[in-house]
Amino acid sequence: MERNEYILPIEDIWNITDNKYEALVIIGKEARRIFQVNPQSSDNPVVLAIQRFVNGEIAHEEAEE
Repeated sequence: MERNEYILPIEDIWNITDNKYEALVIIGKEARRIFQVNPQSSDNPVVLAIQRFVNGEIAHEEAEE
């Protein structure tokens, strides 16, 4: 990946869900899963997880209050 691919506007994440903590937990779990599947990958699992979250590739449900 080129360095420019690491730049993602934080607003893209916050527009998906109002709960910022929940978004970070979802991204963290996905990053861990990506790393467990392929720990030898040269791609940053956190960046991949953020990209997947922003692109709607990670299923999540809004927590009810």
